[in-house]
Amino acid sequence: MAEYSWYCRETKMGMLNSTYGYFLIWAYISGSIVFLISMYSFGEMTGPNGYMNGYWNAGVSVIITIIICHHIMMVNETRNIHWFLVIFWCISFGFLFLTISSNDSIEDSPFYKNQWSFMLTDPIFYLVVTMNCFIVMLPRYLYLIYEHVYQHPEFTKIKGL
Repeated sequence: MAEYSWYCRETKMGMLNSTYGYFLIWAYISGSIVFLISMYSFGEMTGPNGYMNGYWNAGVSVIITIIICHHIMMVNETRNIHWFLVIFWCISFGFLFLTISSNDSIEDSPFYKNQWSFMLTDPIFYLVVTMNCFIVMLPRYLYLIYEHVYQHPEFTKIKGL
């Protein structure tokens, strides 16, 4: 454990600036890819009222992708799972469904029975969101696998890794 603490303090903290730069560049690249896939998949889709929704459909796909990726990456990166964090993550993820239900049930909302209702019933929507989540998260997981399996296999026995 002492050797792992030294490794984190000296090696990982020394790479903080380059890691931050990598994440910043990857955020723009993956964000562009996610937007383009969502836009080409749902951009010309008409709603139940017969009107073209344009960016709204792509926006629903992108926001669901962001929320799912955030929660999965937080669980994977912290690796300190206990009852309080599980409750917090469930409540945090539950706010997504609270937002959806409030948009679909408040008649004064401009989104009343519009995007959320019919997008969440479309199977292509779930395919696109799943594909977008893999695009966003896969490079980070591949790097973690490479680091833990090939660079430092001696740290895999430590709890929480």
